[in-house]
Amino acid sequence: MKTLLESIFDDNESRPFKFGDLFKPTEVWAEDDKYKGYRSISGRNYKLPDLYNYRLISKDSKVNMDDPKETIIAGLTKLILDLPISSKMTNHQFNEELKGFYKYYKSVVNNTRRLKAASFIFATNHSVKYNGDIKAYSDALNNWNLLDVDSIHVVFCDLELAFKRS
Repeated sequence: MKTLLESIFDDNESRPFKFGDLFKPTEVWAEDDKYKGYRSISGRNYKLPDLYNYRLISKDSKVNMDDPKETIIAGLTKLILDLPISSKMTNHQFNEELKGFYKYYKSVVNNTRRLKAASFIFATNHSVKYNGDIKAYSDALNNWNLLDVDSIHVVFCDLELAFKRS
């Protein structure tokens, strides 16, 4: 008998799958108190519209809201959910897909030393439980396949989006 994953992917190799087919957004951490918490990675009180080109995000994601912050968050979330995935996609391959998101930063991010250092976009596996073994913990966080994890966080500059397996 086939597992669910084998049924989903192996019988449907030609069918394109998206990240949103397996994961759903759960939480947002941004510079605004309206969200779950404040995490200023940049070290200054930049607002999200200062850092992101919300018009380009809106154009690419087809999400348009009255508030630029809402457009940025909802637009980036939709773009991540629409990323194509494969059954054997590793965290490295997923992070390579996320490199395309650098175009959504404004030039101030690339021209300010502190912002540029804080603008690295990456996904982390938050399904790992700390067991005291630093190497095992590091391997679990850095060497995983997309289908092996229950929770993923995608980190941008002053913005973190959390996704959970649906």
